[in-house]
Amino acid sequence: MIDCNTTSKFSTHFLAPVQLIKEARNVYKVSSENWPYPTSHKYGQPRDKYYAEIWEDGMDYQNSFWIIEANNYEDPKCYPLLIFEDHENFDLFNTYDLMQLFMAIMHYRRDLLWIKQNDLGIYSDEVWPFLEQTNSNDLKTPGMKKFVLEHASQSKVEFWLNVDFIPNKLKEAI
Repeated sequence: MIDCNTTSKFSTHFLAPVQLIKEARNVYKVSSENWPYPTSHKYGQPRDKYYAEIWEDGMDYQNSFWIIEANNYEDPKCYPLLIFEDHENFDLFNTYDLMQLFMAIMHYRRDLLWIKQNDLGIYSDEVWPFLEQTNSNDLKTPGMKKFVLEHASQSKVEFWLNVDFIPNKLKEAI
């Protein structure tokens, strides 16, 4: 399949992000029918020791999100981040809560890889308490586990999440 992303609403600071995602699809065995494109979710500045962008990809019936991150000025790496089994679950995700989850994840990664002071950050009462792993079988993609997120203003939504992108305190509770 040829990916063609000649225009997008949001800019990127990576030189070949579509190629990174295409290569990562093969490594992590994530299918796609669409071309990847950047979202508005970015963390840090391109010249920081940690910089990340969230990209959307997937199938016509299923959204997937990738994180591309550069750490300590090294080559950018691409990892699967969230995969929805269907549009119904994605459509249930409150835009604000999805943004908060992305920001919490990128804060955690920056702290893990660079700052090393407060991995939960300000998200310890906004995101992390509402994230719960289910007892579902593993997805074929390595490191992905099924989670639900739900609270008073967020209907229950299910998705696959890369456990390398959540704080160790949450992994220990799982």
